[in-house]
Amino acid sequence: LAMRQGLGLKVLCRSTYLISRRNFSQVYTDEDFKSFKQDAITQSFLPTDKDVIADFTTDPDMCAVFKSSKRTQIVSPGNEKNASAEDVVVADFFAYSQRQHDPWIDRAVVVDPAKDVDLKNMKDFFFGLFHQMRPDGRLTILTRPHDCSHYPFFPALADFWKRAHPPVTFYSERLQNVGFDVKMKSASLIINTSSEAWISELKSIPAFEDIDESDMTKGIEELEMMIDYNENVSFEEKLVVITAVKPRDGKAMDTLIVQEEGPPYGHCG
Repeated sequence: LAMRQGLGLKVLCRSTYLISRRNFSQVYTDEDFKSFKQDAITQSFLPTDKDVIADFTTDPDMCAVFKSSKRTQIVSPGNEKNASAEDVVVADFFAYSQRQHDPWIDRAVVVDPAKDVDLKNMKDFFFGLFHQMRPDGRLTILTRPHDCSHYPFFPALADFWKRAHPPVTFYSERLQNVGFDVKMKSASLIINTSSEAWISELKSIPAFEDIDESDMTKGIEELEMMIDYNENVSFEEKLVVITAVKPRDGKAMDTLIVQEEGPPYGHCG
């Protein structure tokens, strides 16, 4: 595959999450990709049957990692239809920046935090979770790299991706600042699909409605010139798993953090 290198990459929108989680998995629907996600997070999540889990994701592929633990699924307003747990709480995720009550969470999982939390509020969100997690509590974040040069994208789509996925250090630095011990690891999977199926999928992804129609048309035309329809597209799918553990004697700041100015790749949703 003759892929264009050095795409012009810049910043992110709320709906881009649909690209990274839901629609990419539709391109290669085999069980390998589902297992890939589950394995990546299970190795860090490490739940037990007695754990209380705060689940900030509605990804059905993640359900298998929760075992028989008590799971409270937290969904943003309007997202109730995607809930899959018996115990469901509807709340703006920023509400979890407050110290609502005594620590009660043993495990928490978030997929692509920028989907639901404005970047300028991310530090407050982590602060609130820190206070509501028990000692040794573990927050697991599943996301993708800021750099998307390994995907067969055109420049406008690459810009869109970068806006949706801040550098992983954006998360790790804020987690450490509120008191978590942080580790990161990456996982990769080689994906093979037909060129025709890949281009067809790019045309049908609902999240692309936010991309200017002329940019979308031009980008698809560029890909069609670069990709031979008689050949398969092969690329590396990459995931980043961030594990944040609350120390047994860990203490966060006593007051909420002042909201930050959004970074240049900040929210546009």
